[in-house]
Amino acid sequence: MLAGGADWQCIWPDGMIEIEARYALEFSQGLVEVRSQGLRSGPPAVLERLASGEAVPGNEYYFRTAMRFFTASAALGHLNAMLALAVGERQASRVRLTVYPVL
Repeated sequence: MLAGGADWQCIWPDGMIEIEARYALEFSQGLVEVRSQGLRSGPPAVLERLASGEAVPGNEYYFRTAMRFFTASAALGHLNAMLALAVGERQASRVRLTVYPVL
């Protein structure tokens, strides 16, 4: 991931978070802009642990995003016509996304 990018969060009274993120990835074949919208929710005690910065296993809460990709690279052009879903896990110093193309 390249430096920069941004994300916006809306935190609901029950602790659920709506997330929107935009960032760029650099591959040897070119650059890809990623736009992602998602939700993170779960039991109140788990959300409190996440909010305090604790690393909580991803199977204890719901974290999903819908993703779109944009590139000018001919080698990566197929990404422009793809929707993907990601399963997220918030780790201590980063977010890990496992991305699945929607077929």
